Amino acid sequence: MIFLTLALLSFGGPLEEAVKAFEEIYRSYSYLMKVNHDDNEDIDMVLRYYYLKPGFVRMEMVKPFEGALLTYDPEVGKAYLRPFRMIEGFVLELDPGSRLIRGPSDHRVDESDVLTLLYTVTELLKRGEQRVKEKEGLFVIEVVGKEGHKVRNNISGFVLKIAKDTLFPTYAASFDPEGDLIEEVFFEDVVINPDLDPDFFRIKR
Repeated sequence: MIFLTLALLSFGGPLEEAVKAFEEIYRSYSYLMKVNHDDNEDIDMVLRYYYLKPGFVRMEMVKPFEGALLTYDPEVGKAYLRPFRMIEGFVLELDPGSRLIRGPSDHRVDESDVLTLLYTVTELLKRGEQRVKEKEGLFVIEVVGKEGHKVRNNISGFVLKIAKDTLFPTYAASFDPEGDLIEEVFFEDVVINPDLDPDFFRIKR
C-alpha cells in the first residue's frame, strides 16, 4: 500500500462533518456502486444501491447475477432475496447475516450503508492517524491504525475520497495490516434525499 503524503491531522474535519451529515441531514440516497476486490482494474461487482432511514436497503444487481434483487427491512429485521428477475414469486427470506448474501469482504446487508462505513473509519481512527488533503473538489482522507490496530476483523487502513460540496463519498478503499487491498468501492451517479417509500424496499411475493 502506498500511503499518501499528507499533513497529519487530529480527529475531526471532513470525516466528522460527513458523519454529522449522514446522521442529521441525509434521510435517503441512491448511487451506482462499483466494487473491486483485488489489484486488477476489472470491476467485480456493479449494483444500484438505495437507502432510506431508519435502515431500509435495496440492491439491484447489474454484475454478476444481473436482475437479482436484495432488500432489507429494518422493521422486521429480515433480508429478502429474489435471485431471478424472471421468477418474481421466488423470494427467499433470510437473516441479514446469512452467508448466502454476504459479499466477498463479508459485509452484511444491514450494515451496508454509508454511515456504517464512516463509523468504521472513525472507529479505526480512535487508535490511528488521519491524513487529509484537498484535491479537485474532494477531501482525500487516509486513516491508518497504530501498532497494527484493526477493525472489522482485518482492516487496518482506509482511503476515502469525499466530495467537498456534499460530503458524500466518491471512493472508499480498505487495506489489511500488510497493506494489501481488501476492497475498493466507487460511488457514481449519487442522488441525495430522493423521495423513497418503504414499500419500494419490499419485494412482492
